[in-house]
Amino acid sequence: MKTWVVLFLLCACAFAQEQNLAPENIDPTLLSGIRKELACDCKCGMTVQDCLGGMICGESRRYSNEVIDLLKAGKTRAQVLQAMVVKYG
Repeated sequence: MKTWVVLFLLCACAFAQEQNLAPENIDPTLLSGIRKELACDCKCGMTVQDCLGGMICGESRRYSNEVIDLLKAGKTRAQVLQAMVVKYG
């Protein structure tokens, strides 16, 4: 039982670190803000940011990675949101 608790805590810490880190050239506050404005499509009813923190679904990760790619390409917040609306509605 003790082993399971330790493994769970290690996995939870690793996941939390992954979700809070943004690529070094991207402002984490900007990234988080954009993800909070996008609805996740996994039928959870949460934003991409919230789903990343709790549900660990593939959709939220895919959307988040797309946002990161757009930001890395030099897009502004408005351009990222517009690109996501054009692509997903």
